[in-house]
Amino acid sequence: DLFYDSGVASALQNQPVAAIEFFERVLELDPDHAKARENLAGMLASAERFDEAAALYRRAIESSPADVELRILLARSLAGGGRLDEARAELRALLAAAPGHPAATEFLRGLEPELTELN
Repeated sequence: DLFYDSGVASALQNQPVAAIEFFERVLELDPDHAKARENLAGMLASAERFDEAAALYRRAIESSPADVELRILLARSLAGGGRLDEARAELRALLAAAPGHPAATEFLRGLEPELTELN
């Protein structure tokens, strides 16, 4: 897919505006293109458009609810947008499903520095 490949190339060349436009075009043509959605969410987050990124990560998680990495990226977008309570709730839910997940545990500790032990 030309638009998707162009989006990836733009992202790799540190051209976020172009990458966002290409990934948006892919999703206009194919709203179920999972990789374009995930890449668009990542580019939006890197552009500090955290609410838009979070919405796309939520949609991606609907399709892949067991994808731990997507849930961490959602939590990062929520936190980046100042929605710390939602980020903490997402991480706690993730840790309930995947106890001890190192990245989720570390990130939650960063959001709750008073915690020394997480189960």
